[in-house]
Parts: sequence; structure tokens; C-alpha cells
Amino acid sequence: MANESILSRLKAKAAEVSGTSPLTIGRTKMSTEQVCSYSELTLREFDWIKYVDKSTGESVEYPVLIFDEAEDGFYCGGMALSDLCKAIQDDAELRDGLKQEGLKMTFSSTRTENGNNYVNFTIL
Repeated sequence: MANESILSRLKAKAAEVSGTSPLTIGRTKMSTEQVCSYSELTLREFDWIKYVDKSTGESVEYPVLIFDEAEDGFYCGGMALSDLCKAIQDDAELRDGLKQEGLKMTFSSTRTENGNNYVNFTIL
């Protein structure tokens, strides 16, 4: 049992150092199509993936989201989900509420005039 705990800690530390999130360990990255296929998802937890873009030298971060209905998966959020997570992260009461109650939402994907995909979410 102790070895399992140490192994979990080692994996979490390796994920942290490599710029990934411990929340991704043992989970599969979900595509936008997969996330949009659910009639509703309950956001329960999130973390940040942070790295330095080698070509620009700029720090980049985006959220990794975990949903009750897709316990073996994680989803990497874009700008709108980043804004939501930033609004929640510094408020301990909201963070606790998210873990306790969850936040029900739906997702849809649209294309911008430039041809880029954009993921919309609606809070239920």
C-alpha cells in the first residue's frame, strides 16, 4: 500500500514538472465531439496546464476539466472555459461548492467566420 502511495506521488510530481496536470493521470483526453455528445456534463474539478511556448517565450495556460459523467476522461478547455475557471479558482467558497455540488453544463461547437472551431457552453 505504501508503494502505491509513493508511486501516485511520483506520477503527480512528474506531471507537475512536465507541465501537465495530475488530473490527467489515468484518464484519456476527450475530443470536442465527445464533450458535445453528452446531453449534460457536471463539472466537478479543474486544474491548469502551464508551459512556456518555445517559439514565443510566452507563458501559456489552459484548464483541464473533469466531469462526473466521463470519469475516465479529461477535457482541455479554451478561452471561455479559462475565463470560467479563473473566476472560480481564487474563491475558496466557489471551489468547495464546485467539488460538493458540481456545475451542470452543456457544450456545442460552432465555426467562426475565419473557419476556426469555437466551443460554446451553457450553464444549466
